[in-house]
Order: sequence, then C-alpha cells, then structure tokens
Amino acid sequence: MEPAARPDLLQRRRMLQLRVQRQQVCASFRALAPLLCERGIRFSKSLPAAIAPAVAGFNALPGLDERVDWSQVPAGERQYWEDAAECAAWLERGLRACGVSPGERLLVVFHTAEAALGIGAADLCAAWPSLHPRLRDTVWIVPRAPAGWLLEVSLMDRDLAWRVG
Repeated sequence: MEPAARPDLLQRRRMLQLRVQRQQVCASFRALAPLLCERGIRFSKSLPAAIAPAVAGFNALPGLDERVDWSQVPAGERQYWEDAAECAAWLERGLRACGVSPGERLLVVFHTAEAALGIGAADLCAAWPSLHPRLRDTVWIVPRAPAGWLLEVSLMDRDLAWRVG
C-alpha cells in the first residue's frame, strides 16, 4: 500500500463502520417500515438521542434485565394475553387508561439504544396485529414528549402493563 493512499482507506473504513452502526441502530425500525408503508400509514424514525427525554422518567423504575418489574410498581396495571388479537385489545385499553387520544403521536421504543418508531395512536392500534409477529421481545410505548405514562408490551411473557403518573 502506498503511504498516500492510507488516509483515504482509513476514511472509507470509518464511513463503513458508521454505516454498519446505523444499520444496527435502525434494525427494528426497518423491519416494521415496509408493513406500515403497505398499509399507507404515516410514521417516522426517532434516533436514541431524541427518545431519551421521553423515557428518562422511567429509567428509575424497578427492573429485571431490560424490563420493568411490574410487581414492584405501585401504580402499575398488568394484563396477560393469549394471542395477537387479545394483545391488540389490551393495547387499546391500556392507551385509553393512559389518557391517549387517537390522534396523539407515540413512540414505540424497542430499546433505548435503537431508533424508535413514531406513529399515531389510532394507526398503531390498527396496525398492531401486523406488527406484533415482527417484534422481538419487549417494547415500550410512550408519548413523544414526557407525559408521565408508560405502556410496556412483552412478547416473551405475554403481558401488557402500564403506569400513569
């Protein structure tokens, strides 16, 4: 290798590393985007720095691994579900219990280090049966701006829980 070519190669390597990092950060979002496009649903992507304020108040909740330990949350409500349809019904009830209006924009947070899905509440409820099988494990649903409520859906434990206030 010629010494003059070294800076260009290093720059190309840095750019490739950044591209791979962006793909990892957006993997969950990219898995769901085609389904939403097919249905004509408007959605957006929020990067981890933008979702941090929306979830900041909930990082102090008691937890197990990357889940909230709902048995230790005094104001928490928890429901179990058997299939995607029942989960969708509980999702709607949970959002109503949190005071969410159908037109409110929400964030579906897959992990605090990943890009979140920005979507309207009514669109999320309508698309949930299609999105449900593509989710990996636990997601948090929060308002775009900090508002004091959190809804968590765990596919592994087949439960849906929320906390207001």
